[in-house]
Amino acid sequence: MKNSMSKRSKISKQLGYLPLVMAGLILAGCGSSELLDKDADIDTLIPEPPVELPNRPSPSENAAVIATSSTQIFDASTNAILLRGVNLQYGDNPEVRIAGIAAIKETGANVVRLQLRASTTAEQLEAALDRIVANGMIAMPMLWEGEGEITCTESSEFIEKYTQELWFDRWIDVLVKDKYQPHLMINIANEWGPMNVWDANSVGYAEYIDVYKAIIREFRSIGFRVPLVIDAPHCGQDYNAFLADRALELQAADVESNIVLSVHAYGAQWNSSNKIVSATDLLSKTGVPFIIGEFGGSGVFGATSIDHADLITKGVGDKALVFNLPWVTTEDKSAYSFNLETPMDMQGVTLSADIYTPVRYVEEGHLGVQMYLRDGSDRYASFGVLQANDSDLKGNAWTHITYAIDSMSDLAGYADEGFDIADVSKIGLEIMANGKAVNYVGDIKLDNLKLQSGGVTPPMYLAEFSAEKEGWAVAWTGGTIETRDTALAISQDWTSNNQLAMTVGGGVANLDTSAPLTISAKVFIPAEYAGETNFFFKFFIQHGDGWAWVDTGQKSYSDIAVGEWNDITFENVDFTAAGAIQVLGIQLGGITTAKTEPLLLDSVTVLGAGQSLGGAAPPSYHAKFVGDAEGWGKDWTGGTSVSVDSDNLVITQDWTQGDQFAVFVGGGNTDIDTSGLLTAKMNIFIPADYANESGIYFKIYVNHGDSWAWGQTSDKGFADITPGEWNEITFEGVDWTSFGALKKLGIQFGGVTTAHGDPILVDYVAILEEGQSMDGGGAQLGQLVVYSADFVGETQGWAKDWTAGTVLSTDDDNLIVTQDWGLSDQFAITASAADINIDTSKPVTFKVKLFLPQDYAAESGIYFKVYTKHGDSWAWGQTNDVSADAFTPGAWNEIVFENVDWSSFGELKALGLQFGGITSSHAEPITIDYIRAEQEGLIPVELDTLLNMSFTEESDADAWTLDYAEGGFTAEVLANAKLHGFGVVPYGWMAWSWKGNGEATKGLDMSTSEDTVELTTRGNEIVNGPNGIKASAVPAGFGQ
Repeated sequence: MKNSMSKRSKISKQLGYLPLVMAGLILAGCGSSELLDKDADIDTLIPEPPVELPNRPSPSENAAVIATSSTQIFDASTNAILLRGVNLQYGDNPEVRIAGIAAIKETGANVVRLQLRASTTAEQLEAALDRIVANGMIAMPMLWEGEGEITCTESSEFIEKYTQELWFDRWIDVLVKDKYQPHLMINIANEWGPMNVWDANSVGYAEYIDVYKAIIREFRSIGFRVPLVIDAPHCGQDYNAFLADRALELQAADVESNIVLSVHAYGAQWNSSNKIVSATDLLSKTGVPFIIGEFGGSGVFGATSIDHADLITKGVGDKALVFNLPWVTTEDKSAYSFNLETPMDMQGVTLSADIYTPVRYVEEGHLGVQMYLRDGSDRYASFGVLQANDSDLKGNAWTHITYAIDSMSDLAGYADEGFDIADVSKIGLEIMANGKAVNYVGDIKLDNLKLQSGGVTPPMYLAEFSAEKEGWAVAWTGGTIETRDTALAISQDWTSNNQLAMTVGGGVANLDTSAPLTISAKVFIPAEYAGETNFFFKFFIQHGDGWAWVDTGQKSYSDIAVGEWNDITFENVDFTAAGAIQVLGIQLGGITTAKTEPLLLDSVTVLGAGQSLGGAAPPSYHAKFVGDAEGWGKDWTGGTSVSVDSDNLVITQDWTQGDQFAVFVGGGNTDIDTSGLLTAKMNIFIPADYANESGIYFKIYVNHGDSWAWGQTSDKGFADITPGEWNEITFEGVDWTSFGALKKLGIQFGGVTTAHGDPILVDYVAILEEGQSMDGGGAQLGQLVVYSADFVGETQGWAKDWTAGTVLSTDDDNLIVTQDWGLSDQFAITASAADINIDTSKPVTFKVKLFLPQDYAAESGIYFKVYTKHGDSWAWGQTNDVSADAFTPGAWNEIVFENVDWSSFGELKALGLQFGGITSSHAEPITIDYIRAEQEGLIPVELDTLLNMSFTEESDADAWTLDYAEGGFTAEVLANAKLHGFGVVPYGWMAWSWKGNGEATKGLDMSTSEDTVELTTRGNEIVNGPNGIKASAVPAGFGQ
């Protein structure tokens, strides 16, 4: 069949010579020579003369089909549809895999991408299509053969061969049937085409385009009107093949104009949020619909793995405010603003937004953008210009900007004299050419504008691993990482490789490296790692096109404690010279012997200046004097009296009796840990009439140890205060590490030479240890859930322990415990502590909600407890028992074990529940709704959102109006420059794959079962996650 195709092509060329020559002579007479250019594509200018084709069946001309228009796909009922589906590796094992079609339908999918092989028979194809039609889904059969034939293959030999032998011969009698036409999209070849081009301006895609144009024309000559789906080359990943009008060239070859482009999201060009946005934005501008035909995830491909949750979230699309500016001169400037509903005091407010900048502006490098404010008198103040240089503003990417506004000094740009930060009425965005050449163009976008107050500025990056890897994967070292409750378990064959490296894509971490950073990790290092004195731990980045390496330097064995959680922190990390971040990584190792237990990574945090976790500890000591002196009184000085008024400590001194005063509080009231460096703070008001007391000094002092020895801070003096105002005084780096137990904490103030009538006021006194903040990072003490088993469709690792006759199952999101009371008067169930990760150095509160059937009412001997096995010997530990009095039979009961102290226990090996004392048989099971562990911790205070402009509604865009224009811009020139458009274009997608991946890529299986919905973690995220199949799929219509 390949030869017959080549023969037809030869005949076509011969028949085409005469009209070409004649047309060339005519046009040459008109002064044109372009037609006979050896590189010209003559096919789209002059139709091929008809040639005799094989006698093949054709679909009905009037059959309803799926159609496309511009960038949208419409089902056979003419409704716009976003594809949401799953790849089925059907051709690998048709007899088994056909059962997966009904299971995929059960997920809510509206399409199946159906793998066909060169061995797939017409009967097998028809059976699969029948099953897909019966389940009301779109069928997208695609031809798959391995590398060297179709997939990741440059040669056109097999795509031409199989197109003739399979699509146009073996399978054609099935494909043309009318019953399939409303359901059908034909994906011609999986991932065929040139490798390693990756350049939109390259001629390296020419043969790829020509081959597909020929195939498209032959599909249409047969009479197919269904969409033809074209996979990108380089294993489906190289979307550049469709740019530079090549997508339109494919569509021009199609008399039905019914082409769909397909890209596959794997690899380093897709492994960040910004890369996904960039690729899909470029594809959306081709004028031809596109889909994500496959995507990976789950860390299967190491550092190049994509974040599948991010990809499917972006697939629903997102609106934004779009500026399409018609540049006129190099001095052009436009400013758009909107009016706040009521004027606002911006002090204590955080302004944040996302700005999208096309890469062409970054390549040119001059464009500037800045946010600004106007007050009630129309005075102006700005935050400073951000330049399109891939540092301030990234190319083809969203840049998140945040401004924490405490005072005028935070408005770093120009400000009109008299600007009133307490009376802001407008917020605006300026876009300026700043010397940019006018031929550099592209849409600049604004989204997610927020004003928030209270709390703290959150970290620029925080991964807490709550049941997912959050994009982290092992890198070149091998090893494994897997989720364990709310941590990552890190394992390595340390005898083969004494280190492990793991990374996350730079677009996921999205670091701003323009200023020094604080990078930290919370790591549990099991006791068996004791003695590994070569242990090291570091963070690194790889950046720029060359993936250059920079790291933090390393922490060593002396910096960690085994058998405990460790906060490993690197401060003042200078990555300011780095280019675009490709990956953020952790490298650890120096381990020389085999280990049975994994390292646990609880969190990774990156903080910029002024950012906080919102969970820093409050001060060790903080006296606020709210209606109470809090134990403070005078010390040795005469003429000193202490009282409280208006929530201040009032110190009145008779300066004729002495030139100083000393006030103190007993050390037992302070609970200060002096084992590390401290910071001492107080807020003190010194009346204006002390203005001439140039000899003033003051300090914080202590008495400590059995001998009540003296210790103090350094002195502050007159230069550190402003009389007549409140003064916040800070003593940093206070070293009392050699002191004994504190007996007193005091303030000494002196050097006064004349009498003064007004008292000195103290608003607060605070002592802070490392990592503490005055407001607790915007947090309050409360009970934090540190472990929760909610049994949503699974036992979450719980199993029977030693008791006979105990059976566990799940039903309606509960754990069902069925016990044969004839075999045992108790049951014990347990879960591995490796899946739980409870820190027993602090008291724990356990809560268990269970349903006890009514027929247990006579069981007066019931007992119930939580137990543990701990340490190397798996020693027993338990809570106190609760008895029958704690239960109400026939009802749900929450049983609480408060403040359980297991601080003396070794490392937890297992956690369990024991229920017993039953004397007779009972048919009904005991049902458990949840098992939880809570500990006291700091609960971050949520920011109060004052404004949230997401541009979901067009009214948000309409609220922005032109404020002013300069250079060649005028209101008339900019009449159509602002619009409500897509910040992220919506797109269809199909996940790879239901089941059947090899051992190395098994993590891409969505189900553990061929024929039922037994979802893996990744599968559950794709099906049931936010914006997943169930949340975003709409059933297709088929024109009936």
